[in-house]
Amino acid sequence: MNNLVGNLLRFCVGKIATVADIEAMFDRARVDPRNNKFLKLMWWPQGETDQPPVDLCVVARPFGAKSSSSCAHFSLLQTAEDHADAFSFEVINCVKQCYVDDC
Repeated sequence: MNNLVGNLLRFCVGKIATVADIEAMFDRARVDPRNNKFLKLMWWPQGETDQPPVDLCVVARPFGAKSSSSCAHFSLLQTAEDHADAFSFEVINCVKQCYVDDC
């Protein structure tokens, strides 16, 4: 992942600073179906804790998981690389300098 200090120091480079946030980034970074069995949660339908819980497989990166930010950031970088021919160098370079979901 990019260094947060480096991102903050880039505010001093030009006259105008621009910020952006990728909306719902973790929800957009999907888990490979072969691996979603490793990201399960237990759910009690209708909050009935006296009933046995149901196992649910996670299909998107959960916000609280330790690996989520680096996996989502990798997905962002890979997407920028895969579609580099569709955008200008400046756009791709900006995406590559994002800190997780903040540019």
